Amino acid sequence: MAGMEKVTRLIIERNPSDKKDVGVPYPTGFHPRTAAEVRQWQRFVLNRNRSTLFVFAGAPRPQVKDDFRGFLFKECKRAGKGTCRSLDWWKVRRQNRSSAAMRLFLDSAFCLQPKGDSYTRRSMFDCMLVGAVPVVFWRHSAYGQYEWYLPGSGEGREGEWSVFIDSREVRNGTVSVKEVLEGIGEKRAREMRERVVEMIPRLLYAAAEEGLGEGMQDAFDVAVKGVLRRFRGAVAPAA
Repeated sequence: MAGMEKVTRLIIERNPSDKKDVGVPYPTGFHPRTAAEVRQWQRFVLNRNRSTLFVFAGAPRPQVKDDFRGFLFKECKRAGKGTCRSLDWWKVRRQNRSSAAMRLFLDSAFCLQPKGDSYTRRSMFDCMLVGAVPVVFWRHSAYGQYEWYLPGSGEGREGEWSVFIDSREVRNGTVSVKEVLEGIGEKRAREMRERVVEMIPRLLYAAAEEGLGEGMQDAFDVAVKGVLRRFRGAVAPAA
């Protein structure tokens, strides 16, 4: 449709070849009402004792040949319970999955985020909202998806808040998820967590219609300002 050619589309997973698509965070179950509530939550998750190095929550699909999620469950089992914990969606009631995943992520430094039915997953935002650092295996799962929200898309700053491990190297056994994450070290892991926690406000949707207040922007504020910025750029007279 000709009338839609210049419309900016806000969607949870953008087409990387369409510049009119803008990726916005998946809605989660966390909707604070004030900036004070957000700051309190940030302090809590930042200082949380992370007893597990990494975790994975997902649904294995044994009927799918070389199912990557199956590889990650095996990686977690090999790492041992003291290093990795996993959550099989098929063993948890649907209505309890979100709270079970949040408890899992709260106790971990890193959370594994393979692609789901599509490249992106709500789970990535669930894990970041509790201060866990996401580990992605396909660049399109995060990088270049949420340019208004996550630093580093096209700037080489993805390492500030995430870890990338090529899924092909995990499949063929040339890379161990455990070894990669253990190699990061506590100091660097803490810096990455601080960066994730710093970004929490812009990854959530406030419950209050007027926003969080005190100048704190939530995901909706970021989207509106981004659209207005695009509009002004489109109508600005040529120099």
